[in-house]
Amino acid sequence: MSARLALVLLAPLGACFLESGSAVECEEEWTCRSVVLEFKGAQLGDLPPLRPFTAPRPTLVGGTQDIRLQRQRGSGLIELDWPYLTDDGGGAGIQVELTGGAVVTVRGAAPQPNHLRITAPDGTLFGDSYLAGATLEEIRIVPSRPEQTRWDDKLVFAVGGAMELTVALIGRANGPSSGRIIDQSMAIAFPGAARMAWDTVRVPERTLGHHEILVTAGDRPQTAVDMEAVAGLDLIQANESAAVLPLAESTQVCFSGYKALRYVLGLDWAFATDNGTIEASESRNCARISPARSGPLTLTVNAGGKTLVKTYEVLGS
Repeated sequence: MSARLALVLLAPLGACFLESGSAVECEEEWTCRSVVLEFKGAQLGDLPPLRPFTAPRPTLVGGTQDIRLQRQRGSGLIELDWPYLTDDGGGAGIQVELTGGAVVTVRGAAPQPNHLRITAPDGTLFGDSYLAGATLEEIRIVPSRPEQTRWDDKLVFAVGGAMELTVALIGRANGPSSGRIIDQSMAIAFPGAARMAWDTVRVPERTLGHHEILVTAGDRPQTAVDMEAVAGLDLIQANESAAVLPLAESTQVCFSGYKALRYVLGLDWAFATDNGTIEASESRNCARISPARSGPLTLTVNAGGKTLVKTYEVLGS
C-alpha cells in the first residue's frame, strides 16, 4: 500500500536565529540544529500525564486521537511551528485523518501498530513515533480523582452529590496485555451531566440504585454501562499489611471500603492520628503520615459510616 502524505504549512521559511541570539544563514531553520520532536497524545481524566517522550496510548478502531507535535527549544518544548509532512506508511494500524496547526488527528484502523513519520518538506526527518490501533474489551466508569484499587475489584459508587466521572476504555492492540485506549470522538450521555473533557463528565448526584451511562466509542454500537450507587459500608480494610512507619519520612497509607464484597468508589474519607501530621494524597482513599516521634502511632480512619483504628510502630530517632 502506498504511503499517505499530507503537507502542513505553519510558518514562513527563512534564516535561523540560534538560542544565543547569533544569526546563522540557513536555507531552512531546521537545518541549523538537530530536531527533537515529542508526540503528545490524549490525556486521561483520572491519571497523571504520561512522561515526556512516551508514545501515545493506542487509538480505538474507528475512534480518533489528537497527537500534538512539540519540538524542543532550549530546556523546554514548544508547539511545532515549521511546515511539515505526515506519513503513516499506509495506515495499517492508525491513519492520519486530518492536520491543523501542530495537531495531527489519527483514526484507529486495526489492532496493530505502524509508524507515523513527521518530516520537513525537503524530507528532513523531524520525528517518528510507533502508534497503534486497538480493539475495545471493556468500558469502566471511574472517579476522575484516582483511588487505589485492586485490578480485580468489583466496583460500585457511594451515594452523594455532584462528582466528576471518567469513562475508561480498556482494550488491546496487537500484544497480550490490555490497557487504556483512546477515542476522543467518544459520545457520553447521562441525564443532567456536563461534559468536562473528552472522557470526563460531571454528574449532578449519585442516588441509590442502578443508573445507565450511554457510551458510543469507535466503531462499536452504543453501550449502556451500569453505575450502581450504594449507601454505607460493611467494612474498611488497610491496603498495606505493614505496621511500621519511619520517623523521618512521610509515608502514604491507603484503605479500601467494601459493601457486599464490592469496592465503593467516591467515598468521603477522613483520617486522624495521635502522633504527627496527616496530609491529603492525590488518591482519595489514601493519606500521607508524618510521625512526630518514635513509638506507637494510632490512625483513625472514617468512611461510609464505618471506623477503622489501626496501630503502627514508628521507628527512628
